[in-house]
Formats: sequence, C-alpha cells, structure tokens
Amino acid sequence: MKKLILIIILFISLNSFSQDVNDKIKLFENNLNHWDKSKSKKWSLKERMAYYQVNAVSIAVIKDYKVE
Repeated sequence: MKKLILIIILFISLNSFSQDVNDKIKLFENNLNHWDKSKSKKWSLKERMAYYQVNAVSIAVIKDYKVE
C-alpha cells in the first residue's frame, strides 16, 4: 500500500513538473523580441527559423547553474 501511494505521489509531481516546463518552453518559443526594444513586434521561434532558413535548433535552459 505504501508503494502504491508513493508511486501515485511521484506520478502527480512529475506531471505537474512537466506542465511547468512545457509552459516555460511555450513562453520562450512565442516571445522572441527584436534586439532593438523600440520595435514592439514579437516573433515566434518558428518564424525566426523560417526567416533565417534554419532547419533545426537546440536550446538548453540553465537555471541556478543547472540544465533544466
């Protein structure tokens, strides 16, 4: 019974963690700003990749000296 409760708690915590990470990824992908802050246009990562004709990209998020 204790193992079942532990597994359920672990599953719930992983699910909420992954949702938080997915929210951060979406926020990053859809809020790229121009280097000149006077222009208010925001781009998505997909739009920038198409503009520069880039087929793939790899991004690592570092927080508190750890890869997230």
